[in-house]
Amino acid sequence: MKVRASLAEQPAAAAELKVLEAIINDAHFVSLHGPETTLIQQELRAKTGMTPDNQSKRPIDASRWASYQDMSEAFQNAQAIYRKNGQTSVTVDLGRVIGEGYLKGGGSYVQTTKAVVRFDINGKPYTAYPKLR
Repeated sequence: MKVRASLAEQPAAAAELKVLEAIINDAHFVSLHGPETTLIQQELRAKTGMTPDNQSKRPIDASRWASYQDMSEAFQNAQAIYRKNGQTSVTVDLGRVIGEGYLKGGGSYVQTTKAVVRFDINGKPYTAYPKLR
């Protein structure tokens, strides 16, 4: 099953999401979960807590997006839900593999169709990641 779309196929979505991350305080959806992060980085985070941007944190489920297009679609779907009900943590299912990663501890590789997008008190998305479980 193809998981990663060609990064060359998605320059507009990539540029938009990188700018969005840069202008939102404490946002980290591209730097920690973007398709340019590696599975090795995600496995290391799941095992040790070391993030793709070299911060030492606690081990957690760690995932990356298959493509910027998938990330953008998840953002759009989650923002529509947020606008309807103000829910600050939104889970969306895109019905196809949109991400991959490792469960906490690093033992199990998982592909997923679901994502979580979280919004701050001002309604700005500060994180978005493929949901592994």
